[in-house]
Amino acid sequence: MAQVLIIDDNPDTLGTLKELVLSLGHEARTAPSGEEGIERARERVPELILLDWEMTGISGPEVCRRLRADSAFKQVPIIMVTARADVESRIEGLEAGADDYLGKPFQREELSARVCLSLRKPVLLGGSDQLLELGNVRLNPRSMEVAVGEHTIHLTSREFEILQFFMRHPDRVYDRKVILKEIWPETVVGARTVDTHITHLRKKMAGATHAIGTVHGQGFILRPADSD
Repeated sequence: MAQVLIIDDNPDTLGTLKELVLSLGHEARTAPSGEEGIERARERVPELILLDWEMTGISGPEVCRRLRADSAFKQVPIIMVTARADVESRIEGLEAGADDYLGKPFQREELSARVCLSLRKPVLLGGSDQLLELGNVRLNPRSMEVAVGEHTIHLTSREFEILQFFMRHPDRVYDRKVILKEIWPETVVGARTVDTHITHLRKKMAGATHAIGTVHGQGFILRPADSD
């Protein structure tokens, strides 16, 4: 049973999301505003956060940014569930630190699948908890820690899974469809989601000997950083 924190200022939506989480066998905690959501998250770090965008007080993206600035929440999956489903809003939400994005109104079956997928431990990807090292990049699947040289970098759960996938398969080109299937196998997200997460990952891995490069017209590849 996982602890899921639901942050939404609409009582009806809050109730619907709580009922869905409970029906999946998880514990549901709720907060009717972004400020209270941050407080409750810090009182007890959840294993998943479902977050609305437009709320009284601080917005969903701002909640994301504040939580991601705290190392305690670097691996906590955040799904934004919001009526703002246009491409620009999706990108903004992902750039703020959300791992996934679902527009309202939503299908219960799809949200259920996304909740289950987000609670999947990244260590399961690839089936091994062996330490991965490539140049000055080290990834520990067991502790979910990543270091570039002597510095630990803070990745979201999706960024961690993407890097883990590429470190298990370096020097090979993968197109967006393959990456979507590996990282988001049970959900429907667009190719732009892959691009956004990889862009963030590149920024966080500044100074790494290896980086995820773009092979135009084909996809992405993890190779020495000076290859691009």
